[in-house]
Amino acid sequence: MVSETDSESDQENEVVVGRKRVKRESEWKRNTKRVSRCKGLEYEDYKGRIVPAKTTGPPCNCKRFKCFDGLTELDQINILQRLLDLPSKNDQDLYIQNLIEIHDVKKRRPRKGEDARNVDKMYTYFLLVGNQRTQVCYKAFLSLLSISDKRVKRLRALAKEGKNPIDKRGKSQSANTLSIEKQQIIRDHIESYPTKLSHYSGKTRKYLDARLCTNALYRALVDKHPGICSSAYFYEFFNENYNLRFGRPQIDCCCTCEELNTKLKSPHLNDVAKRSAAAELIIHKRRAKKFFIKITNEANSKNEPHVLSLCMDFMQNLSIPQIPVQETFYLRQITVNVFSIHDIKKESAKVYVYHEGTASKTPNEVCSFLWDYLKSIPQNIQSYDCSLITAAGRTKITH
Repeated sequence: MVSETDSESDQENEVVVGRKRVKRESEWKRNTKRVSRCKGLEYEDYKGRIVPAKTTGPPCNCKRFKCFDGLTELDQINILQRLLDLPSKNDQDLYIQNLIEIHDVKKRRPRKGEDARNVDKMYTYFLLVGNQRTQVCYKAFLSLLSISDKRVKRLRALAKEGKNPIDKRGKSQSANTLSIEKQQIIRDHIESYPTKLSHYSGKTRKYLDARLCTNALYRALVDKHPGICSSAYFYEFFNENYNLRFGRPQIDCCCTCEELNTKLKSPHLNDVAKRSAAAELIIHKRRAKKFFIKITNEANSKNEPHVLSLCMDFMQNLSIPQIPVQETFYLRQITVNVFSIHDIKKESAKVYVYHEGTASKTPNEVCSFLWDYLKSIPQNIQSYDCSLITAAGRTKITH
């Protein structure tokens, strides 16, 4: 089975997720207490005292309106519940404010001495009994809505000024919070560093250079913007907003590199053997670097259109089927081999997919795939450079 892929396929934009766990602010104690207080439920205050649930207060016993005489117990519950069913304190305050009417003083009776008061407005209080707006006295207004005198006075003062009530508690900005401009500077600084994707990991992860760390990023930030934030704030900002890691996991490593690194760490070898292994490792890495530099130069070279540059390799084996059914899970799985031939200049690839029952992974299959690919090349190609990456190392074959 043969499939054509383009290596320049666009990747979907990923949502940046921090490394820390997701904040569930609705489950915080202070927020649950705030919700309970708004709904009139029983809760424990910050001093550990139990605040009982809101209920209708004692009757007013006024002779003018006789507020409680025409109200049944169900009416009293509905009056209070209509207020508590509102979702926020702002909505509740606006509801209470609409039940208060303001009037000018119709007749003044001047008083002398210490009892003199300067009253400029009069207030009338109403309640909704079913769908009917009923006038009540001030004491019944407080008792049936289970609110305090201080709260009503605040709403009256705002109504006189023509303002809507706004709950400003807990809205003050912390002294340690940075401005949006400074946070954007930190964000631009972190995103200025290039990242790489993991090759064989199941999840898509991005990795920064292995030589970096949070302290190195912070020092570079302070050099550009002295005193912008503390190191602790930068560390917390980095973990909450970015899921980046430093260095990539060593998977599908070079056999020669692993063998020489094992010799360097072995306690059973003497210094002479370790120096020899270190020299071999340096030479091996220089050859690999030279090889990749040549591939990069060929990819960027446009002066030789008659030369075809290819790079081919067996990709990671796939095991099928991958389903969680118990009977299938413990059965033997079939291996699917994937061989890719990549055109370095055109940045395109041709992939050959076959299972182990069709063919093996021998030079015969590699030559067959290469011959099939060369039959479709343009006529102007006079020579080609073929780089075969094998498990034991890297071999370059030039024709």
